[in-house]
Amino acid sequence: DYAIDGMGLAKIYVAVKWGQGNLFGQYGCGSVPIKQGDVYLINNYTLPHWVYNGSDEDRIVLDISANLNSPIVKQSIITAFKKAFYES
Repeated sequence: DYAIDGMGLAKIYVAVKWGQGNLFGQYGCGSVPIKQGDVYLINNYTLPHWVYNGSDEDRIVLDISANLNSPIVKQSIITAFKKAFYES
Protein backbone atom coordinates (compact mmCIF):
# COMPACT_ATOMS: atom_id res chain seq x y z
CA ASP A 1 0.00 0.00 0.00
CA TYR A 2 1.55 3.29 -1.08
CA ALA A 3 0.06 5.08 1.92
CA ILE A 4 2.02 3.14 4.55
CA ASP A 5 5.13 4.86 5.83
CA GLY A 6 8.30 3.12 7.05
CA MET A 7 6.70 2.40 10.45
CA GLY A 8 3.49 1.02 8.95
CA LEU A 9 1.44 4.08 9.93
CA ALA A 10 -1.39 4.50 7.47
CA LYS A 11 -4.47 5.82 9.26
CA ILE A 12 -5.35 9.00 11.08
CA TYR A 13 -7.81 7.91 13.78
CA VAL A 14 -9.93 10.58 15.50
CA ALA A 15 -12.02 9.64 18.55
CA VAL A 16 -14.96 11.95 17.88
CA LYS A 17 -17.31 10.36 20.45
CA TRP A 18 -15.61 7.97 22.85
CA GLY A 19 -17.61 7.01 25.93
CA GLN A 20 -16.35 5.53 29.18
CA GLY A 21 -15.87 1.80 28.60
CA ASN A 22 -14.64 1.97 25.00
CA LEU A 23 -11.41 0.12 24.34
CA PHE A 24 -9.00 0.17 21.41
CA GLY A 25 -6.18 -2.34 21.30
CA GLN A 26 -3.42 -3.17 18.89
CA TYR A 27 -1.30 -6.29 18.60
CA GLY A 28 2.00 -5.76 20.36
CA CYS A 29 0.74 -2.63 22.14
CA GLY A 30 -2.19 -3.86 24.22
CA SER A 31 -4.90 -1.36 25.08
CA VAL A 32 -4.29 2.17 23.82
CA PRO A 33 -5.49 4.85 26.28
CA ILE A 34 -7.78 6.75 23.90
CA LYS A 35 -9.99 9.57 25.17
CA GLN A 36 -12.66 11.53 23.32
CA GLY A 37 -11.01 14.10 21.05
CA ASP A 38 -7.72 12.22 20.76
CA VAL A 39 -6.06 11.85 17.37
CA TYR A 40 -3.72 8.95 16.64
CA LEU A 41 -1.62 7.73 13.75
CA ILE A 42 -2.17 3.99 13.65
CA ASN A 43 -1.04 0.95 11.71
CA ASN A 44 -4.13 -1.12 11.09
CA TYR A 45 -2.99 -2.72 7.84
CA THR A 46 -0.10 -4.82 9.13
CA LEU A 47 -0.98 -5.02 12.85
CA PRO A 48 -4.30 -6.54 13.97
CA HIS A 49 -6.41 -4.26 16.13
CA TRP A 50 -9.68 -4.49 18.05
CA VAL A 51 -12.28 -2.10 19.36
CA TYR A 52 -14.86 -2.79 22.06
CA ASN A 53 -17.72 -0.49 22.97
CA GLY A 54 -18.54 -1.11 26.62
CA SER A 55 -20.49 2.13 26.97
CA ASP A 56 -24.21 2.80 26.55
CA GLU A 57 -23.53 5.27 23.69
CA ASP A 58 -22.53 4.92 20.07
CA ARG A 59 -18.81 5.22 19.43
CA ILE A 60 -17.98 7.62 16.60
CA VAL A 61 -14.55 7.78 14.98
CA LEU A 62 -13.20 9.55 11.95
CA ASP A 63 -10.89 7.06 10.25
CA ILE A 64 -8.82 8.74 7.54
CA SER A 65 -6.65 6.86 5.09
CA ALA A 66 -4.02 9.11 3.65
CA ASN A 67 -0.80 8.96 1.73
CA LEU A 68 1.42 9.68 4.72
CA ASN A 69 4.41 9.98 2.39
CA SER A 70 2.83 13.02 0.73
CA PRO A 71 4.88 16.12 1.62
CA ILE A 72 1.67 18.09 2.26
CA VAL A 73 0.17 15.49 4.63
CA LYS A 74 3.50 14.87 6.36
CA GLN A 75 4.09 18.59 6.99
CA SER A 76 0.52 19.03 8.26
CA ILE A 77 1.03 16.24 10.79
CA ILE A 78 4.37 17.67 11.96
CA THR A 79 2.90 21.17 12.29
CA ALA A 80 -0.10 19.88 14.28
CA PHE A 81 2.18 17.86 16.57
CA LYS A 82 4.42 20.83 17.28
CA LYS A 83 1.43 23.06 17.93
CA ALA A 84 -0.13 20.54 20.31
CA PHE A 85 3.00 19.69 22.28
CA TYR A 86 5.36 22.65 22.03
CA GLU A 87 3.15 25.71 21.75
CA SER A 88 0.60 24.93 24.46
